[in-house]
Amino acid sequence: FGSIVLKMDKKGLPLQDAKWYALRTLPRGEKMVLKRLELEGVRCMLPMAEIRRRWSDRVKMSPIPLVSSLVFVHCTPLRLKALLATKGVCGVRSDHSGEPIEVEQQSIDAIEEFSRYARGSFLASEGDIDRAMEIPWERRCSQVVDVDRRYSYLYVRELDLMLCIDRN
Repeated sequence: FGSIVLKMDKKGLPLQDAKWYALRTLPRGEKMVLKRLELEGVRCMLPMAEIRRRWSDRVKMSPIPLVSSLVFVHCTPLRLKALLATKGVCGVRSDHSGEPIEVEQQSIDAIEEFSRYARGSFLASEGDIDRAMEIPWERRCSQVVDVDRRYSYLYVRELDLMLCIDRN
């Protein structure tokens, strides 16, 4: 007889139904939430990048989250409900009916790639993002795309999320 092996997380919950979700955090609370989730044994991701920030007298490299107020978690729907009670978490990104949005593994991989690609760049301004949004829908996908020599973007379709960097 064959045996069935179930993968379990650190809390003893089965992982076969685990999906990626995006938890909303309090403003500037991403790192705090990430630490709390890691202490609970949750597989999570906070895309960070060393971004150049310009002041009047200097330019400095600063590690910042690429997506404000979002931490990605890999868990079951049951565990997701429990994670909403974590201090600093204000909810989960949901669709129009209130159901949590599942983020595809391809999108998670693309976000991780974009955080490496963004190293040493500037986060683009709203106007630059508007310019990137003019790209036809068929070119919008969960992969890093160069708009021109200056700008690169990543569009995450499930979350309707646009990340854009200025490489100059």
